[in-house]
Amino acid sequence: MAKTNKGRKLFATTATAALVASAIVPVASAAQVNDLNTVSSYAQEAVQDLVDRGVIEGDAKGNFNPKNSVTRAEGATILVKALDADTTATINFTDVKAGAWYYDAINAAVNNGYFQGQGAGKFNPSGNLTRSEAAIIFVNAFGLEGSANLADFSDAASVKSWAKEALEIAVANGVIKGDNGKLNPNANITKQDFAVMFSRAEEASVNPAADLKAAVENLKETVGKLADKVTAENATAAKTAVADTKAAIEVTEKALEAAKEAKVVTDEEVKAIEEGIAAAKTKLEAAEKLVAAYEESLTTVKVESVSATNLKEVVVQFNTTVSAEEAEKITNYKLDGATLNAVSSATLSEDKKSVVINFSSDGPTLTNQKVHKLTVSGITKLASAEYTFTALDVTVPEVKSVEVLGNKVINVHFSEPVKKDSAQTRINYKVNGFVVNGEVELSEDGKTATITLYSRLKAGVNKVSVAGVQDYANMTIINYLDKEFTVADDTAAPASFSIVSATLDAAIVKFDEAVDAETVKASNIYWTDNDGVVKHGANSAVATDSTFTTYKIIFADNKLPARETTLVIEKASDLFGNVASKLSTKVTATVDVTRPEVSSLGIYTDEYGNFTAASSSQLDIKFNKAISTSQFTGVNSENLVVKNAKGEVVAVASSAVAKAKHTNTLTVTLSNALEEGKTYSVEVKNVVDGTALNNKMIPQTFTIAVPEITAPTVTNVAVVDAGAEGTKVQVVFSNSMALDGEYSVLKSDRYMIKVGTSWYLLPAGTTFQPTYDSKAVIITIPKDAKYDGTNVLTAGAITGFKTTLVADKNGNKLAGLTKEILDTDTPLWGNTTAQIIPAKTIATAKNKVKVVLDRPLQVVYASDFLVNGTIVPTSASYETVDGQGVVTLTLPTNLSANVTATVSTVAQANVRSLDLLGNKIPTVSGLTVQDGVAPSLVASTTNTGINAIDSDTIELHFDENLSSTFDAAPANKAALAGMFTIKVGLNQSKTLIAGTDYVADIKDTDTSVVEIDFLTPLTATEKQKITVSSNDAAMYIFDFNAFNLTGGYTYANKVKFGTTAVGNAGILDVAAAAAAAAVQGQIASLPVVGTLTYADKTAVDTARAAYDALSADAKALVTNVATLTAAETEITRLGNVITSVAAPSITTTTGTHADNAAVLAALGTTVTVTKEDGTIATASVAWTASADYDAATAGDTVIYTGVVTPTAPTTQPTVPVSVTVTVTK
Repeated sequence: MAKTNKGRKLFATTATAALVASAIVPVASAAQVNDLNTVSSYAQEAVQDLVDRGVIEGDAKGNFNPKNSVTRAEGATILVKALDADTTATINFTDVKAGAWYYDAINAAVNNGYFQGQGAGKFNPSGNLTRSEAAIIFVNAFGLEGSANLADFSDAASVKSWAKEALEIAVANGVIKGDNGKLNPNANITKQDFAVMFSRAEEASVNPAADLKAAVENLKETVGKLADKVTAENATAAKTAVADTKAAIEVTEKALEAAKEAKVVTDEEVKAIEEGIAAAKTKLEAAEKLVAAYEESLTTVKVESVSATNLKEVVVQFNTTVSAEEAEKITNYKLDGATLNAVSSATLSEDKKSVVINFSSDGPTLTNQKVHKLTVSGITKLASAEYTFTALDVTVPEVKSVEVLGNKVINVHFSEPVKKDSAQTRINYKVNGFVVNGEVELSEDGKTATITLYSRLKAGVNKVSVAGVQDYANMTIINYLDKEFTVADDTAAPASFSIVSATLDAAIVKFDEAVDAETVKASNIYWTDNDGVVKHGANSAVATDSTFTTYKIIFADNKLPARETTLVIEKASDLFGNVASKLSTKVTATVDVTRPEVSSLGIYTDEYGNFTAASSSQLDIKFNKAISTSQFTGVNSENLVVKNAKGEVVAVASSAVAKAKHTNTLTVTLSNALEEGKTYSVEVKNVVDGTALNNKMIPQTFTIAVPEITAPTVTNVAVVDAGAEGTKVQVVFSNSMALDGEYSVLKSDRYMIKVGTSWYLLPAGTTFQPTYDSKAVIITIPKDAKYDGTNVLTAGAITGFKTTLVADKNGNKLAGLTKEILDTDTPLWGNTTAQIIPAKTIATAKNKVKVVLDRPLQVVYASDFLVNGTIVPTSASYETVDGQGVVTLTLPTNLSANVTATVSTVAQANVRSLDLLGNKIPTVSGLTVQDGVAPSLVASTTNTGINAIDSDTIELHFDENLSSTFDAAPANKAALAGMFTIKVGLNQSKTLIAGTDYVADIKDTDTSVVEIDFLTPLTATEKQKITVSSNDAAMYIFDFNAFNLTGGYTYANKVKFGTTAVGNAGILDVAAAAAAAAVQGQIASLPVVGTLTYADKTAVDTARAAYDALSADAKALVTNVATLTAAETEITRLGNVITSVAAPSITTTTGTHADNAAVLAALGTTVTVTKEDGTIATASVAWTASADYDAATAGDTVIYTGVVTPTAPTTQPTVPVSVTVTVTK
């Protein structure tokens, strides 16, 4: 009946799309259907499958109603959902309204060719589907092919002509199988039968060979869409292509497995397809990496460009947004290797993608048309890197705008930073045709000149001219003449101010208009709780920006309260002269808990950003908040410590001043100058702010490089005959010299030689070779070179050498510009070989000896040297310092403390160390090694080197004898005391004052000992811990041998040591300690509280008397006072215990008391008691009769017993006492 099914012709556009979607989109969760149990058995599997796939859903009640007819709208919906068909198309049917639940499904079904309309522009969504219509739908949807004879069905004649072909194909593919030999072609199809037909059509559409072919074609298509480059423009398409290709590979692999299982593909075809899949995976992997790299680039920060169109600003452009906190931290940038410091600033743009670095008038200046280097670091997801850029300023500065702040103050805004000296010259400005009569001040960024006039301008139009102002490329502003600006006719005084921020110590306020800074006076500012009845005045007020609207008001003495109060500012005037008599607003201060933090730290520069002679001994430090200069003095010098590359302390803070015109910036002077050209680490710690909480900083460490600002000099010239090579001239400089540029030391025209009485340029063919540190140049003149065109030059003929117009690497030109050295100028005209300088041979540590030669060396061997005739150094290090070769020998053993040693070299034949000219270093014997080693504290297992010797003296023991620059006069003892920092107390919270609390001197009988005498007695708590350290800001005690050093080492061996505890501080108060110990023993001997009796009172009182007699210091050493107090409490309690009760005396004669009431009245309610301490007290008593007094007969006796109840502090003993009285009736 049926012919072979030829498969599906629409695989690529239907099922493949569904498979791809299922590979990348999670399957929807199964819908909840309540009446699946009513589905006929033959349809249950098909219905359940569509439910699980989320295609079939229940109605409002959750029912599927399997035997109900399917409407056209329902059929379209089921089919479109099952095939995941595109629903974006729009087909206009008059009976399918937008917004209807079936609108999208019907449009998709018709657009994909599953359904057709029913004419006249209608779809008939509510009409029922017949079985013939369903056959057409499924044949179209799945692209089924084939043919079957319908004659076997008894109702074949009822098949409509338009449905015949579709029914033949449906029967051929098993989609319709008939019911009892009938097709029922015109009957409505039920929901469960629709599901069955869908399942059969889907199964019939599976054709492994065709599916595989379509999958392979689809894979080729998706692979072809993979991008070989991912940019912002194609990123979305590239990611889609990756996803599509990944899914297509999965579909193809599944299709291949199905085809292999069905045996419809040959081995050769399998191999080719597998190779295609592998190739697709390789391309996919590459595409995925490109996409991943692109997405990473969106999060990885990169510097896209660095540029400078003027000489005071650099613009850094990033590829994405960056943090303002990081991007605006100026120390995250280095210019030409030097970290930018507090005088420069960085400002992030509004889009957070670029930073403008402004060097200010005090910062560095770029060189026009020169390549500079900017290092950027410290920004999250940005690798630290160096970027080159060329500063190029070819634009004349312009006035961008004139801002009127008032009728006395105007701001002139320039297009770029301009020079301070030209910008602040008032004759460069004219207002209304007259030279400015007032003051001009340039802003920190060099781009705004604020003109403050002495007289007010008229309201209305005025004119300004600017001339003579130069940028840093020396280009002068032009053509800014008589430009109009308008001054408002402002007669209104400032109306209000607001609180920007407020702490207990200060308030930042902002006025509603610019205010004259001279009228915002501390004397006119206060806070009050009662409308000014009590005024708490401010200490100072200062403008914080160039708009004159924002001011910082300091309340150092009268702190603002941490609650709401009223801040009042009186007599504030705007810049038009309008005065506000009184302005006020509410303010609630918060406690400032922000720690001080160093924003930037660098070498000092002057107001123009230039290094000076003071730069080697001063640092500029910018904090995040105001810091007092008192944080860096000799007293707290350890707040700033400078260490060299070896980790040795070389300088500490000595003093500090506020750097003018720099917010929160201090210039700190060091105790010692630093070496130019060296790198140091600087630690800043212990700094506290001036706020109510005295917030303390977390230690920070910075690296600084001290620039070489001293002009270089020629320190040595040596001329030798180099044989076949010709003549060699070694020129040694004090600094590292420039090797390129205009002032390079490698230029031939920078040198001349003298032969006889005449000077000549260097002959042609002369070559130049710098040393590794650029501090020397070896000049080689060819052997047969003629100095005058006729005569051959020899080394012996040269009698002088001239150097001119060279500079060091920092641009410092040769001192004097030209230096002539003649062969008679010793020691500048050197020997033919390098010479050891005896005066500079010195021990720099207990196991190190420094040997200095008069010129650089090219190679050094430790084995060339001997110490004390026999000791061979274990190693030798080398550096060139000021043009001299410095060799440091490390010894296998330590020298004696006072350094008694000599240095020699081995026999000349065995010497291997060479100078730059190839000459061996000379042979020397028995050179005295000077003592350059500072004394050290002598510690042992029983002491720290610092020990107390009596109640007011401690001694510092060193390993060698000491000397001082002072004699033993009392005033000098006070000065020497300043060399030491002494802290006391367990928390080390108190620092003693030198000269007031203690003095110091070298001991007369043993000059290796320093005595420190306490002038002010220490308290017991202070003596609990005492530490001493050297103060590098005041160094007056030295190694005794330091006075005898030569070679510039005088007073080199300063005593230095870190914080060291006094080993036996208890000796400082022996008497107090002994007395305290005795009393402590008395207290300890008392019985414990539970066993004390009143008989122990004498011992307790004696202990108390002994304790009270102690001094305050001794009392502080007694640790069991609580025991004594507890014993006293117990003795007092025992003394209050009742020992006896006095019975009341009443008449007992017969007939005296008529009845019981009379007896009780006579007995009373109180009795007298005697206590253990012998005192008398009154206690309550309750009486109980032994018999009924009223029933007794005359002459009978009745005993009355009284129960005693004492009143505190009186107490009953362990066995309570009572009282009895016998009464006769």
